[in-house]
Amino acid sequence: AASERYLASLQKLTPLVKEASNYYEQKDFEDDAWAKGKQMHAGLMAAFTEFDQANDAFEAAVLKINEGLSARRLQRLKADPEAQLAYRNAVVVADAKALVQLADVADLESLDLDAFSKALEKYDASYQESEKYDDAHPDEAAKVTSLSQFRNRASDLLKSGKALARAKRDGKKLSPTTTPELDLGQPANVLKAYNELIEASNGLDYR
Repeated sequence: AASERYLASLQKLTPLVKEASNYYEQKDFEDDAWAKGKQMHAGLMAAFTEFDQANDAFEAAVLKINEGLSARRLQRLKADPEAQLAYRNAVVVADAKALVQLADVADLESLDLDAFSKALEKYDASYQESEKYDDAHPDEAAKVTSLSQFRNRASDLLKSGKALARAKRDGKKLSPTTTPELDLGQPANVLKAYNELIEASNGLDYR
C-alpha cells in the first residue's frame, strides 16, 4: 500500500515539476508577469506535500523490512562457526546504523548527548571486538577482500562520532560552512563517515 501511494504521488508530481521547470528555465515569467507561476504554485506545493508524506510512509515501511532482514542475518551469522568474522563485521555495521540515526540532526542543540554517547560506546565496543578477532585469526582475516579498507572506514566513523560528542559536550556552536561533511564535530561528517563505511562493507568478499 505504501509503495502504491508513493508511485501515485510521484506520477502526479512529475508532470507538474516538468511544467514548472520548463517555465522557469525558459524565463517565461518575463513574458506573462509571473501569471502562470502564480497559477501553478498552489497545485505544485500540494503535490509536493502529498509526495513527502507518501515518501515518509514508504521509507518507514522499507526500513522496517530491512531491519528485520538485518536482524535475522545477524542471528544466522552468529550461529555459524565459520562466519564469526563476518558476524562481528555485521555487528559493527548494525551499531554504526544506530549511531548515525542519532546523529541525523540539524544542529548540535538537537543532539541527544546521553543517547548518542551510549550508542557511541556500543559502537566502539563492537569495533574493538572485531579488531581483536582479526588479530587473533590472521589467516581467516587475510582471506577477506578489502577488510583493511573496512577497518579504516570503521575507525573514521568512531573518530567522527567522538568529535561530535565532544562538540556537544563542550557547548560548541556549528560554524557556517559550505562543506560540513568535511569538518569533524559536524553531524554531516558522521553521516559521511557512515556512508563510506557502508560502501566499504559492501565491498567485503569472504570468498
